Amino acid sequence: MARAQQVVVTVGDVFKTEELHQRLMTALSFPGFYGRNWDAFWDAITGLVEMPHTLRLEGWQALKAHLPAMPAYSGSAWSACSSSTLHWQRGWSTCNPAHP
Repeated sequence: MARAQQVVVTVGDVFKTEELHQRLMTALSFPGFYGRNWDAFWDAITGLVEMPHTLRLEGWQALKAHLPAMPAYSGSAWSACSSSTLHWQRGWSTCNPAHP
């Protein structure tokens, strides 16, 4: 199966970490045993599934407002993102909404 060019996940209306994990699990086709925590997320994106070329999280600022202490972006490259769309590409992220 060919790797997807882009997967878009709307996160601006998420208020619980569990809901975010469910959306990511569904959008990225994580296996049923996915642990729905950040360690399991890292394991999934680095070895369990074939990631798309670009993962776009729409509504990033709203998510940060709803879940300000979420460890997934605390202290990470994502923590500085101020745009509403976050792109993840092969292990790096950018906040540039114009990025392909």
